[in-house]
Amino acid sequence: MAIKGAIHRLEIDVSATGAGTTGIVEGIAGKVIQVLSLFVTSELDANVKFQSGSTDLSGVVYLAARGGMVIAHQPFAIFQTADGEDFNLYRTATGNFGGSVVYVQGEL
Repeated sequence: MAIKGAIHRLEIDVSATGAGTTGIVEGIAGKVIQVLSLFVTSELDANVKFQSGSTDLSGVVYLAARGGMVIAHQPFAIFQTADGEDFNLYRTATGNFGGSVVYVQGEL
């Protein structure tokens, strides 16, 4: 589904250290987050998942040390959170992670 009204693409940098969950984009009540593109890199071998709150939006992605992943810009959402939930990155390794996410946020 498309977000209602005028929308503006937003970009946010990803920076995380250690294993666990990091909020990338904060949810807003009554709105969803639709991710259009992203990249993420890892200092160490790591497994990552993308989540809406604590619900998985992706399967496990296996990153090699000093490697990463890219999902090129798409005209439609590659991930969409539930209403009001954060878009999160879950990591299994203790190293440093970086990247960027392009997204839109609004009402369906």
